Amino acid sequence: MDVKKIELLLEKYFNAESTLEEEQLLRQWLSDPKKLPAHLRTYCFWFEALEEEARRTTSAAFAQKLQQKIRQSPDTKTTIARIRLLWQPIVQIAAVGLILLLALFTLKRPHTPPNSSSHQLVVATGEIEDPELAYQQTMAALAFLTSQMDQGRRKAAKELQRVEIIEQVIKTN
Repeated sequence: MDVKKIELLLEKYFNAESTLEEEQLLRQWLSDPKKLPAHLRTYCFWFEALEEEARRTTSAAFAQKLQQKIRQSPDTKTTIARIRLLWQPIVQIAAVGLILLLALFTLKRPHTPPNSSSHQLVVATGEIEDPELAYQQTMAALAFLTSQMDQGRRKAAKELQRVEIIEQVIKTN
């Protein structure tokens, strides 16, 4: 047993350049730490630990359970890709349906002249002489404006809630 040859084989082993025969020779030489110089004894423990790990086995029941769990667990990347593939056409169909519904309601809404209803806003072409009529038209305009503002505020609040939910989902992922 030549110390230089052992050192050379160790270097080849740790560079992953050794052959199986050379590794077997190393195991034989390093099997008895009493015959080796002090600086090579640490490698004996390395090879002993590797051999001990190689001898360890798992029970057949444990290995079977582990393989079963691996087979049962869904691949998350595949699942996410499937969800994206399913949602894309659904969103496209919903968008087309929404556009069609808006077009349908817009085209089917009857056209009424502005003076046909008492609670619609009457556009004045000049100055209004009657103060009661002016007051009524002003109140009607303010009521219309208030209702429109309330609708916009409610829509904005709903959208803000949706954005907050999306942010929470993004933060948890």
